[in-house]
Amino acid sequence: DRPYLGYAIVVFRDAEEASSVIAVMDGTDVSPRTVFDGMAGELEQFAEVTSFRVKVRSVENNESRASSSNEEPTRPDDTNLATNSDISLTEQLRPLSTDELLQRTLRLESLSNNATHLDERVPLETQFKSLSLMEQREATLQRAVRAHEHTNNQPNRKQVHLHGKPIPAPLLHKLLPILQSLRWTVPNHRQGLTAERYLVLQTNVHQDRFYGELRNACRELMEWADPAYYYSGIAVTKNFVASPHIDERDTSFQYAVSLGDFRGGGQLCVEGKRMIARNGSDGAEQVISGHTRDGNDVCEEYVNVVDTQNRIVRVDGRNVHWVRPWDEADRYSLIFYDTSGRFPTPITESGVDLEWLA
Repeated sequence: DRPYLGYAIVVFRDAEEASSVIAVMDGTDVSPRTVFDGMAGELEQFAEVTSFRVKVRSVENNESRASSSNEEPTRPDDTNLATNSDISLTEQLRPLSTDELLQRTLRLESLSNNATHLDERVPLETQFKSLSLMEQREATLQRAVRAHEHTNNQPNRKQVHLHGKPIPAPLLHKLLPILQSLRWTVPNHRQGLTAERYLVLQTNVHQDRFYGELRNACRELMEWADPAYYYSGIAVTKNFVASPHIDERDTSFQYAVSLGDFRGGGQLCVEGKRMIARNGSDGAEQVISGHTRDGNDVCEEYVNVVDTQNRIVRVDGRNVHWVRPWDEADRYSLIFYDTSGRFPTPITESGVDLEWLA
């Protein structure tokens, strides 16, 4: 029943870590000399105190929130998708800016020969006259979806299936156990995306007591994959799924890896585009290399479906990208990215660096 001498609020990574501290520290008698060793001024305040007792308690005003956030999360299942399937076209296009949606819509409508679709070409100014900005945005999105569907005569876009470079077994055998036993932060470092766990490791951290082993293993991986590549951070995730987005702060390409025994999906999807030359009246098409274009050229958007399981691939996160659902087991991923602006590169329009894969 002695008076309180002070208090501290400590945040732990998870319930297990907090419980361990409570078990060890609660009720422990501590000498002020142990706490204030070498701090004469502070020690003088406790000259008549031989020891004090540590009491560890939950933060009562945050009890319910702390309890819910420390529960072991379940694998995200709110995408309502079958495994090895794709998210809706609407969600694939949603991350694009309104200007980009409008440009695509007009380009695709100009290629469509569908009479019903041609009747839809009402000037956008007329369509938007009585709409709020949010409604204008949604109307543009839905018109872009219809333009894609009419042009392709199907709800899905063209897909290009690729495989990343296999990662050497010694590196895999080192990385996967580290990820499986990782103590994740609470809450996730990046909100708004569907992931059971999301951790960001900044490169400019030295002597990391918590994630040093993971950092070292990641460094070995990149020394093998691309020793000249500078990455300002690593996004480490567990069961990241769907979540179409654009990494707008990136200033260069990324390297993407997924690990685990998951099956039935889990591919990384990255939007790409290329110029197609339509030659003469026969309508024959040919992919254009370089930047030579004329009035007969057509811009084609498509989706790279990349197998990154125990593999690595160089992609550009400044294009829309997402992860397909899968079934069975956990899927871990590592994304090496650069937002520093030290070594900026142009956006890879193909979405995936095919030359690096070759």
